[in-house]
Amino acid sequence: MMYSFIYRYFFYPLLYLSFQTLAMISPKVKKALQLRQSQNSKAPWLNSPPQMKPLWFHCASGEFEYAKPVINALKKRNPEIKILLTYFSPSILENVQNFKNLDFFCPLPWDRPKVLEEFIHYHQPRALLIARTDAWPEMLTQTKQMNVPSLLFSATLAKQSSRMNFLAKHFTAWTLRMLSEIHCVSQDDLENFRELGLAKITHVCGDTRYDQVIDRLKNPKPVKDQLFRHSPQEKIFVAGSTWPEDEEVLFEAIRKVSANYKFVIVPHEPTAQHLAELKQKAEKIGKKIELYSQSLNWNKDAILIIDVVGILAEVYAYASVAFVGGSFRKSVHSVMEPLAAGCVSFVGPKHHNNREALYMKSISIGELHPVIEVKNAKELSKRLSQIEKQDLGDVSHKIRNLIVLRAGEATEKILKWVLPLIAL
Repeated sequence: MMYSFIYRYFFYPLLYLSFQTLAMISPKVKKALQLRQSQNSKAPWLNSPPQMKPLWFHCASGEFEYAKPVINALKKRNPEIKILLTYFSPSILENVQNFKNLDFFCPLPWDRPKVLEEFIHYHQPRALLIARTDAWPEMLTQTKQMNVPSLLFSATLAKQSSRMNFLAKHFTAWTLRMLSEIHCVSQDDLENFRELGLAKITHVCGDTRYDQVIDRLKNPKPVKDQLFRHSPQEKIFVAGSTWPEDEEVLFEAIRKVSANYKFVIVPHEPTAQHLAELKQKAEKIGKKIELYSQSLNWNKDAILIIDVVGILAEVYAYASVAFVGGSFRKSVHSVMEPLAAGCVSFVGPKHHNNREALYMKSISIGELHPVIEVKNAKELSKRLSQIEKQDLGDVSHKIRNLIVLRAGEATEKILKWVLPLIAL
């Protein structure tokens, strides 16, 4: 009761005020607020037919990739079931709009009692399934009060997570205790959830992202295949979801590495300003850039910049070596896609948020590891030079198998939990 009072009357109002303030300087936050404005005097989350009795999925942003295989499997088994998706960040809106198995989607309603109560009464969801993270206190309070079963799946909780520090730990435990069940990724995650007193509702069930990356490679989006043709002596190196902090390291490493590599950079945010900055950085090391959207052929001496969104997984499939962005900034993006493509994958020092990166670092395939940590440009260029002339065919095959062998389990366990609720 105390945590509920603090959250409702102190913490959330401050959080809401901070959103309003950030919207003045951040286009992304401004768009998030605009998406939540009333349309024709009606909240956007009430613009579908009422009483659909859907399965309600919630994904903060990129966590949508964890939900896709579950939604696809549900629609395959029960085509008549309705799927409602809420999201937090507007950055996934295009991805959501292009996904065919949703009956209704909208931004997550404000986390206030009356707003969530109205939302749940209107839609009457059979269950709430939260992908990975983003379990909001009022969301769970209202679902519990209205007897809506709730599941957090593909969940991870690292020891060094901010949710486990002294100030946040008890609040985290109070919030997650309102869930009906938690499906976590690994035994390490289970131990950390147990430390919060959540052992009774937590089970090790694996990670649905394995299923999604395998499915994505089996059903790729079309790309300009002719751009990626290369000689057997050359290796394609793809740096995916990069930020400026990553790119400082990457360009310095590229400057030192042999021409036997063809370099591709896929910026996380390919804005006009970011692309201009990449061009300047390339020029400083004596390189030109070619933009994917404007190119029919790729000069091997130029750096190919992928200036369109949504094809990173397909681009990884042409590479044998990769770098995963965010790991010189704040936290690494998912390593799943390059690993599923069989890439030896480099990460910077800030990757401890990613359970798969930590696990894959510990596995040896001959003299290599599927995931290799580098602390600076010097280390990256040195490691690239070491594997420059190695035949990575067998290594790539073994890396892909590590992902394939882990596919399927997590989705099936979620279906086992949710299918009886559809029958009710």
